[in-house]
Amino acid sequence: MHNRLAEFRHLAGISQENLATVTGVSVAYIRKIESNKSKTNVTINIAYKLAKYFNTDIETLFDLDLDKYQ
Repeated sequence: MHNRLAEFRHLAGISQENLATVTGVSVAYIRKIESNKSKTNVTINIAYKLAKYFNTDIETLFDLDLDKYQ
């Protein structure tokens, strides 16, 4: 699943380390999510925390096209 986490993080001027701290995950996990290369399964709780931190919705942060699931 493609995501825009790195883009949002850069725009907010926050480091991976600080983002990991505020979301309660490891820096390695943030890096893995941002890589967009691995099939990282992000829990709904973490996706919600990340979206809330960046004042956006999960669909925008993770480029979800909900129409294809209906």
